[in-house]
Amino acid sequence: MDEAWAYYDYDTYIALSDYNRLREMAGLLPVELGEEEYLLHLKERVWNETGDFTGELEITGKPPEDSETASGKPRDAGKTLCLKSAGVRTEPISQDGHNGADYLLVVSDRTAERMKPYYRLLLANLNGPAPGDLLRKLDALASPESITDFDGHLESLYMASGTDNIVVYVVQNVVRDITIPEVKFLLSSIIFALVYIGLVFVCVALTVLSVQQLSDSAKYRFRYQVLHQIGLSHREISRVILKQLAGFYLCPVLLAAVISGTMAVYLGWKFNFHTGTHTAAAWYFGLAFLLFSSVYLIYFTVTYVGFLRNVLTKD
Repeated sequence: MDEAWAYYDYDTYIALSDYNRLREMAGLLPVELGEEEYLLHLKERVWNETGDFTGELEITGKPPEDSETASGKPRDAGKTLCLKSAGVRTEPISQDGHNGADYLLVVSDRTAERMKPYYRLLLANLNGPAPGDLLRKLDALASPESITDFDGHLESLYMASGTDNIVVYVVQNVVRDITIPEVKFLLSSIIFALVYIGLVFVCVALTVLSVQQLSDSAKYRFRYQVLHQIGLSHREISRVILKQLAGFYLCPVLLAAVISGTMAVYLGWKFNFHTGTHTAAAWYFGLAFLLFSSVYLIYFTVTYVGFLRNVLTKD
């Protein structure tokens, strides 16, 4: 394999006990494996592209001398051990160069004991929130000179940043209580700026539309007075005005909702694809639509009240 396009030189394995501990920390149920079985853990976006390809894999190894077959008979020590697939999992467990790569092979503890570890990670749950300076202290403890491989040679193992060309968060130490607020602050800063720009454009457009409708109300006054003279009450005239203004205001908002809704849902889907998150893009578009619609409704109400005064007020 071309090293320029690979996470590591070897397939990434993990022992079943370590894997179940990761699942426990992530709030997931543990899994069980037989000695001759393996579990394939994929990123969900990879699974969506590849599907189940375990039938094309051949996972082999040398069995321990004291191992037995499924029937309980001693196994031939020279015979190759062929692992069978026990299924595929796609739950998120940070596979961007940390816990495996795009794929991770889970094997029994006995099988893992006969393998040479390539790298290792430390994961810990804290009682209560993490101290604000925890990440800085962890980074200060781990320097390139302090990292060695399993033979004692100096290596910068944390430089294995992976090959995920979509989005990779590459750091040596990650503290959940610090990372999540930082990401939320970054996203909030971008969202606030975009919403502000959107509101400015909406207010400008609605101001122009409202001024134009109020200016035209003078010429409509005579027409509505004629309607009143032929028998229409002020209430019926108010309904006609409401329908007229609704037509002027509804057409642009429907067109904008279709265009922006399509773009928002598509970009939301791409965001999920690139980051691995599971969010309903239509839900967030709905929240934004309600926000802008409330501003729209305020302008419409003010214009409607002003239009009625200009048309129905007697000289």
